[in-house]
Amino acid sequence: MKSMAIAGACLAVLLVIGCGGGKQGGPAGGDTLPPRITGLTAGPSLVDKGRTMTLSATVLDPESGVRSAQFKVTYPDGTGATLAVVPDASGYCSKTLVASWNDKAAVADPKITIVLTATDNASHTASATTSVRATASSPDPPTFDPLLLDEPFNHDVVGSLEWNTGYAWPGVDGPGNVHVDLAAGHLVIGPGSHFNCFAETTPLVLAPAAPTASEPIIIEARSCLVSGGQGYVLPSLQISQNGAKNDVIAAVTANPQAGGWLLEVLGTQYHDDRYAPGSSGTWGACRLIVRPDSIELQANNGSAFETVISVPVPGGVPTIGHVGFQAPWTATCEADYVKVWGPR
Repeated sequence: MKSMAIAGACLAVLLVIGCGGGKQGGPAGGDTLPPRITGLTAGPSLVDKGRTMTLSATVLDPESGVRSAQFKVTYPDGTGATLAVVPDASGYCSKTLVASWNDKAAVADPKITIVLTATDNASHTASATTSVRATASSPDPPTFDPLLLDEPFNHDVVGSLEWNTGYAWPGVDGPGNVHVDLAAGHLVIGPGSHFNCFAETTPLVLAPAAPTASEPIIIEARSCLVSGGQGYVLPSLQISQNGAKNDVIAAVTANPQAGGWLLEVLGTQYHDDRYAPGSSGTWGACRLIVRPDSIELQANNGSAFETVISVPVPGGVPTIGHVGFQAPWTATCEADYVKVWGPR
């Protein structure tokens, strides 16, 4: 994760913690093994403001029994809490707490880490660790630097050294009807000669960009779908390596009939309906936060951007060479602006 200034004051999350199976064993003298901890899980995978998080685990020690267990919770800013739990007769134990941290702190990895430690009556100790991603507000542009691309579509970018139109996909796309409405300041993407008319930056614009350990790449755009779309209500905002069909890194659009926001990362789709536009003709603003090992979608909740989907990319995020908009099917779409912040 990257170090980043996280906007806001404090974040409060209710955690519900439980474990089961702490069997009370025999005399401690014959016990040579530590407790066995299995199945430590946490959900949801992304913890946002006010959401309840549940942890569960199984702790067993057939030889001498579990004497004590505790959870150590570490928050994104490095603070934390240690909670002792005592299993009941069936071995079940639970605790609740309200987790809070300073979300203005610069953190390298916005997540909550939980370590469960158990000790048996022979003083043997075992531990298990899990973590969940914490909601992180991104740096609030325009204070974030540097600004790699600021395109308000107030001049004709089509066919210039800044933007290309259409993929070279024989039998799939054509150049179609792509132009800038100079009076409105909107990029207009009309139905192509085939499907999926497209407009994207040239390689010279981003030339190319990659997130670092200290700086994410942030892509922010505002757009709408005017007509058509077959259920989709936004054009697809896409980032790719070389502008080819098979190298799209991430794409985001919205379809109320298919779960609201649709974020596709390296071919896998993820959905969330929070703050997604509900119909054609509704303007929607979103951000893609690209880190070396994850891609996050933020939606505008009416007053600020809030995380709705976060996807880990264990193999690493490829270098970004292009940003563009794609009109779904035979739709007509408009883009109000697109901005990109990131390291040079």
